[in-house]
Formats: sequence, C-alpha cells, structure tokens
Amino acid sequence: MVDVGAGRADNGGSKAGSGLRLERQGAAAVATVAEGIGDIAGWQDVHSRLADWYPQLARDAGVYAAIVRTERAGETGARGPQAPSPGRDAATIDGLRAAAASELRLCWLHECFSKPTVGLLNGQIDIRHWLLVAHGTHRVAGEQFCLSFQHDPMGGLACHGVGHALARMPHAIGLYVALTGASLGRADASGLGLVTHCIDRGEFETIAAQLADADPVDPILDDRHRDPGVGPVLAQSARIERYFGAPDLASTLRRLMSPDAGDEDWAGATLGAIRACNPLRLALTYHAVRSAGGFDLRQCLEQDYRIAWRLLVAAAGGGQPDERAGVNADRDPASAFRPGEAITAEAVPEAIIAGYFADLGGAELALPSRAEMQARRV
Repeated sequence: MVDVGAGRADNGGSKAGSGLRLERQGAAAVATVAEGIGDIAGWQDVHSRLADWYPQLARDAGVYAAIVRTERAGETGARGPQAPSPGRDAATIDGLRAAAASELRLCWLHECFSKPTVGLLNGQIDIRHWLLVAHGTHRVAGEQFCLSFQHDPMGGLACHGVGHALARMPHAIGLYVALTGASLGRADASGLGLVTHCIDRGEFETIAAQLADADPVDPILDDRHRDPGVGPVLAQSARIERYFGAPDLASTLRRLMSPDAGDEDWAGATLGAIRACNPLRLALTYHAVRSAGGFDLRQCLEQDYRIAWRLLVAAAGGGQPDERAGVNADRDPASAFRPGEAITAEAVPEAIIAGYFADLGGAELALPSRAEMQARRV
C-alpha cells in the first residue's frame, strides 16, 4: 500500500536547484514555487518538502497561516513528468508512478491541513502548479490569472487530481473543460469556485505582510476582492449544457456533429478540439469526471491513481496491444486504436475502460481517512 507519509525534513530555506523556497515571515510561513519544474525529481522534491512542511506548521503555535505563491509567465507548455515511450525501463515507470502518488498524497494532506492556506496566483497556471493550492482555504487570482486544462502526456485529465472539482461545476462545464482542454480566466475561475478572491497582483505583498502580522485572513481578502464579472465560459453555460449535458459521451459527440442553428461554428471548433486528442484518454476522462460526481475527494484521488498507474504501464509497453495503441495515439491522434482499425473516443470498448478503474490490490494508493489525518495533527 502507498501511504501518506514521510519525506525529507526541510529547514525552511531554499535549496540549490530546488523548485521551491520555504521561509518564515512573522506569523506566516511562505512557500514560493518556481516556474520551470520539468523533471520527475524536481516535482518529487517539491511534493516531499511540502509534505513535511504542512505538519510542522500545524504543530507550530507561532504560525497563523501558510502562503503558497506561484506566478508563471507565458505559455503553460511544460507540466512536469512526461509519459514514457514504449520500452522504457521499469525504473522510469516506477519514478513516474511515485511522482503521481506524491502529487495525489499532497492534495489530500493539504485538504486536511488545519490552518488557513492562502494561494497567491498570477499568470499562466498549469494543473501541476494549481494542485499545490487547489485544496487550500483561500485562493487569490491576480489580474493575469489563467488556469490551463491542456491535456498532459502523462495521462490527460483522467483525471490528474482535478476530477472532484470538475464533476461539481454547473451546466456540465467540468466535462466541457476536461474534454476540450479549455483554459479559465479569473472571472470564470471565480464563478466556478476555483478561486475564492480576485485581487490584483499589486496587493499581494500587502496581503503577505498582514498575514505575517497574524491579521484575520477573511477581512484581509474580502476587503480587497473585486467582482470580475461573468467570464466567457460561464457566459455560454446554456450552450455548453445543451451539448455536454448529454447522458453519455457518444450522445455528446453526436450533438456536436449536428448542432442547433447558430451553434455551428462553436460546435465545429469544440468538436475539432476533442477529436484532436487521444481517444482512449478522452473516454477515460469522461468516465472519471462522471464517476467523480458520486465520490468524495479522497475517493477521487484514489481513482485518479488507478488510472495513472495503468496508463503508465500501457504507455511503456506493459498493456495489451489495443491499450498501447490508444495511449500512444498522442503521437498521431488519427492512429489506430487496434492494429488496422481506427477508433473514436465514443467507441472505446467498455471492458477496456473498466479495466483502468479496477482496484489495484496491493498497489492501491492508501489515503488515511480525514479523522486519521486530524489525529496526526496535520
């Protein structure tokens, strides 16, 4: 079993080559996340140090709140560990699997953390950086905030730790975002509950200083929040629900192929974005988001690990031929799912989909209950 547990101790400062700087500012503990963390070791180091950091803060009476800062400029192209090519050795697979486990463990640890956590976010934020703040009590978006749901070569959004949030978005927007890889600006992120406050970047230093003085967090943020209005995705919520509120993936795609009058351009572009992606991953993502609606966060994270575990095995050549072809179709989205036979996302056999969600037995990601985490004083 994989358990939430030990990592390396951190003395609170930065380390050479690290993607994370930890420091103390009065009553606030501050984690600053670097932009370019591009390899397995870098992400595992970040996850391990934060996994040590949160319990230390929980037990330190002098710490009022934790601050996690991440700002990213430009495009969100690199997102950490990448999928292995066929034939990669077992050590590579084990490393990628461990990275996925450490990321999902940290999500659960952060969810159970007993003190306020304020994420200060600006610029182009990808999923891996987002997951470092997603389960904090407060998430502040600067004026340039944009959250990218672009598909990841390590397994797409199926569901990469975000299924719980996607499943709870209204008007089937979570399915729309997951299947198209759409990005959300701060107005949409606010309206969908992904961020709690919209405050310009110029206020971040003042916020950090007041938290360092142990001023109450809610008044600090509430007084500075400005309503961002309705974002472009939420503005199309009725249209999105008309297509993505269908009972299954096949029905969704059929609706997009036969759009209502006035929806032709939007439906065509949306269908094109979906069809450009790996069919197996699309099918897995759809089912992951759908099933996440009936799960709590802990169950969603455990499910995400099962999917990631099997995608990694299949991508490296350990799965059946039809599974490997589906996973590796990223290199050629039009390639055959079975040798000589092209397949679409809606036609992926149910038996293959079910196999990715099946219990892993002794390899399961074993996350303690919330009560157990609270007993550990995290």
